[in-house]
Amino acid sequence: MNFRSRALAYVGAGAAGLFATGAFAAPALAADEADVSVKAASSKISVGAVAKAFRIDLKNAGPGVATATTLTIDMSGLEPDQIGFDLEQFEGEEDVKVAKASEDEIVLELGDGAPGETLPFFLPLFLAEGAEAGPAGTLKVAITSAAPDPDTSNNAVSVPIEVTKSGVDLTALALDVYALGEDEPKPVPPGETAPLFWALINQGDVAGQGVRLGITLPEHVSFVDDYDGCTVSADRRVLSCEAPDAVLPPGEAFSTDEGLLVKVAKDAPGPATLTGGSVKGSAIGTTDLSAAARAATASELPEGFTIAKVDELPVDIDPGDNDADFSVFVGEAGGTGGGGDLPVTGVQAGLIGGVGLAVLAGGGALLVMSRRRKIVLVTPGDETPTV
Repeated sequence: MNFRSRALAYVGAGAAGLFATGAFAAPALAADEADVSVKAASSKISVGAVAKAFRIDLKNAGPGVATATTLTIDMSGLEPDQIGFDLEQFEGEEDVKVAKASEDEIVLELGDGAPGETLPFFLPLFLAEGAEAGPAGTLKVAITSAAPDPDTSNNAVSVPIEVTKSGVDLTALALDVYALGEDEPKPVPPGETAPLFWALINQGDVAGQGVRLGITLPEHVSFVDDYDGCTVSADRRVLSCEAPDAVLPPGEAFSTDEGLLVKVAKDAPGPATLTGGSVKGSAIGTTDLSAAARAATASELPEGFTIAKVDELPVDIDPGDNDADFSVFVGEAGGTGGGGDLPVTGVQAGLIGGVGLAVLAGGGALLVMSRRRKIVLVTPGDETPTV
């Protein structure tokens, strides 16, 4: 299994890079009802983590295009002696459409969203000096669209934020699947293959010992390859992996260099958006690493160092963001991708067409920590295999 543990990258705009101009892909569909929704996947941060990128999931369930979508983040309910926010991360970024920004509220213009499209948004929050385990206030998030919304009950969410005791904190990331073109990603033609980009990032303050990974593909999509340490279901839609010897220190991600290759069936409907994909990960246990051992490559502890299990620590302090959904965009049968009324551009196009998961992880996680800890920009091929 050629999974790797990579240091998180810091790529300038940080989390802002995930919702740059046209954060949702720009579709060619006519405007219609669009059921947009928001879900706060993250709600906890470990007391020694310094900072965390809280994942907020945005989705357009359709049936039409979500036009002129906006996202409002209300942080007035957060306890300032527990949790803080760095407004400077949103200032001066040319690609970010900020309609309003203050210490209490941010309003962002996300553009248009195609039916079935998902978008992971990451809000960087950091621990205030002297923060202790306990309640940290409430975060409110709301999404709106200019298109008529058949169900407004899922447009806003209020989530209690908590500072917890030390532990592992895996956050799953996944991008919608497109075909990689020379200029920009396009829908995958039936019968063709495309990469699924994903990652599991440890945002906690304790290293994880052993990693479990499960990925489920939408109907009409299957895994192309087999991987050591993994099993594939009979229909090749479910991948189950276990790496018991992998060590995932805080601030590193478990992923694959080039994504996982998947194939759209020849008889798949198209053009269409296939939903139901998911990535889920968990740590098997925890480790208590010294500073020297923590700095070592995950699978290459220095001679004389041992890994001690710390049974009293939780395996994951915030399991709510351990899984992530994704869709697969399918073009017309016999086409070259991009056929029909499906999106072909957007922020995910830039992420997939760039340096892959290095950009995804760097744009989404722990950007605030770049000011407090050393975070190294890595590109595919620079990492050391974990297992």
